[in-house]
Amino acid sequence: MKVALIGIGGMGYCHYLAYKDVEGAEVVAVCDVNVEMMREKVGNDGVRMYESYDELLKCEQVDYIDICTPTYLHAEQSIKAMEAGFHVLSEKPMALNNEETARIREVAKKTGKTYMVAHVVRFGDNYVYLKNVIDTNKYGKLIRLSMKRISSIPTWGYENWFQDINRSGLEGLDMSIHDIDFMQYCFGMPKEILSVNYDLKGLNNYIGATYVYDGFSVSVEGGWYKAAMDFEVGFMAIFENGYVKLADGKLTDNGQAVSFENNTEAKELGINIKLNNGYAREIQYFTDCLKAGKAPEMVTPDSSADSIALVKATLNKAVQI
Repeated sequence: MKVALIGIGGMGYCHYLAYKDVEGAEVVAVCDVNVEMMREKVGNDGVRMYESYDELLKCEQVDYIDICTPTYLHAEQSIKAMEAGFHVLSEKPMALNNEETARIREVAKKTGKTYMVAHVVRFGDNYVYLKNVIDTNKYGKLIRLSMKRISSIPTWGYENWFQDINRSGLEGLDMSIHDIDFMQYCFGMPKEILSVNYDLKGLNNYIGATYVYDGFSVSVEGGWYKAAMDFEVGFMAIFENGYVKLADGKLTDNGQAVSFENNTEAKELGINIKLNNGYAREIQYFTDCLKAGKAPEMVTPDSSADSIALVKATLNKAVQI
């Protein structure tokens, strides 16, 4: 399948490299307003380059559009692509607000085009493993799940878009949404939300929340901090008869190390994250769904919209500190 990649900045380049490990999909065109950067990253790969998104939509005959632009462009560009006759794979988050997610779903239904949000955590080895433990009741009922995701505040975004709430939604929609989405993917919507928010004071932005379900709770901690720190992610899932833990990049099941087949060292991308197999896996899944002529079931537009709604509800209910 032929693919046009929109945006080849931090996450766009991550997707660009991931396609090298995807069977049956090839990036044939790239679009970015930063032409010099685009030329540097694409090099001599023989990929057609565009500065104008509208020009690409008019000139290219591809199977789908992969959108990796800043968050505030996701809704508009997804809608334009579907209305122009293209299927769409969009980076997370789906959009900035509930109104935009409703519009995207409406256009997808009207045009009949396949639309999926690239929720990479749903496809990552560690989280696939945890979901299997949950779904199979390997250790009985879940009692408590805590998830953590922190980093330095992103300063590599084009025109500092991360630091503008109207363009990124800040940490909640950019980073905590990973864990909130995974929670919603596993358990649905919670009964109650208890949360606090430290809102971009001195470039620090923090969310701490507890979500109450029947018989168990989930906590999510996410933060951008004005400090030189590596990206840190982890979780601890406590069950009636055991636990699963991710810390310092290592997954353990009841204290025993878990390894995965074909687990190669992740590539450094220079944006405080590493390229892992989850990115290729999500793209492969979307490509395979298109080839089979079926709508993705692992990530649906409604589920992605629920995650946006849940982030918004978390922020609306939060005590500001």
